[in-house]
Amino acid sequence: AASPEAWVEVHSQREYTPTPEDVGRCLRVECQALSVAGEPLAPPRAVFTEPVLARPRAPPKRSLLTISTAAVSGARFRVVSYNCLAELYATRQVYPYCEAWQLAWPYRKAILLQELDDVSADVVCLQEVQADHYEKDLQPWFMERGFDGLFKHKTREAMGQQGKVDGCAILWRRSKAVMVEHYAVEFNECARRAAMNMDQEQGPNAAHRFINRLSKDNVAQVVVFEFAGARNARARHHVSQVCVVNTHLYSNHHRPEIKLWQSLMLMREIEQFVVHRDLPLLICGDFNSEPSSAVYQLLSQQHVSETHTELENDPTRVLPDVHQITHGLELASVYSSALGHEPAYTNYTNTFKGTLDYIWYSPAKLRILTVASIPDEAQLTLSGRALPNAQYPSDHVLLCCDVQMAATQPAGRAVGGAAVGPPPGAVGPPPSSAGMGRKVLGTSVAKLAGKGAVRR
Repeated sequence: AASPEAWVEVHSQREYTPTPEDVGRCLRVECQALSVAGEPLAPPRAVFTEPVLARPRAPPKRSLLTISTAAVSGARFRVVSYNCLAELYATRQVYPYCEAWQLAWPYRKAILLQELDDVSADVVCLQEVQADHYEKDLQPWFMERGFDGLFKHKTREAMGQQGKVDGCAILWRRSKAVMVEHYAVEFNECARRAAMNMDQEQGPNAAHRFINRLSKDNVAQVVVFEFAGARNARARHHVSQVCVVNTHLYSNHHRPEIKLWQSLMLMREIEQFVVHRDLPLLICGDFNSEPSSAVYQLLSQQHVSETHTELENDPTRVLPDVHQITHGLELASVYSSALGHEPAYTNYTNTFKGTLDYIWYSPAKLRILTVASIPDEAQLTLSGRALPNAQYPSDHVLLCCDVQMAATQPAGRAVGGAAVGPPPGAVGPPPSSAGMGRKVLGTSVAKLAGKGAVRR
């Protein structure tokens, strides 16, 4: 143990934030209980910290690959989709190659916010956002930077401690967009509605089995934005409004039929909502499905092949006939359209490396101007064997693109690089319903009376 002379007092107030001079040094935090009159009630107590770590290094700024040239008119905006890795899933059991401090939310939060600050997006779609972290950390941080936001937690109300449930969040820059309306899709509710229409000949327990199989608590957000920047005032409703969807599908790779069912329900809900309005569409999220999956085929081709192998894995027959697994939305993947193929990975862990995250768009109504490059493996593993690590806060890679509203979408490929400096009842209750409103929640901090000193 060090002698008292080895400690240097650096602070004597109730709160202390370590400085760069503290890096590599241990801190001794000494507290003493005082009476109302300021008299000591007990001898001082001290706790000791591990050596202070340097500020997290943010991932390098991503380059932007130019896909097409912007038109003179049409609102332009930048979109991000990012699975943040909720703290309740960031455990040593799941990521044994990570140190505990690398998985701790305070450490990862600093890198995450720096990464989001660097890309300077106008619309941010986040998945795996923990409820308490949204309320205490993310939402206040975004509000300070001129954003509004919506959070939708998974259907279950709680997972252990208060606030320890994750969900999806959409945030947007107030100076660039106005929220016109918003709804939510709860796939549990979709399953209950579908079960009500099941044929009684399937047996008395068929509906119960159907609901149990499909109730996985996943959700989606549907938001219509009005963007500034349209030149054609007569056609303003058509060229300046866009529907943005944010979702996170079921994660179990042994249950592809559930993800396919969720995707089909999402397409049906959006289709009812979007088509009659002729709205451009952006769908962001973690679909937990690779490009070879039935989910990807459904979204990109509007149907699923009868011979797709994932159709064979449906033991409880939750899927309809293959000829009914269709939709009428013309969609294309941003990255596939821009690069000619999907990235090699958007999820990079020690046990799995592949593409699970996508940004889908309406190619006839939106023009993709740029996409952010995906870091190569050498860059991702600079600070660890896989994600997350000391430099990257999530096991997923952030996706980013610049979009412009347009009547047509010309073909294009990457040509260069630059630094990133329902109708009522269809997709949920109206915006004023419980659980659907904007979440602007404050936090309170309780402090104990007494004096303290921090020494290093």
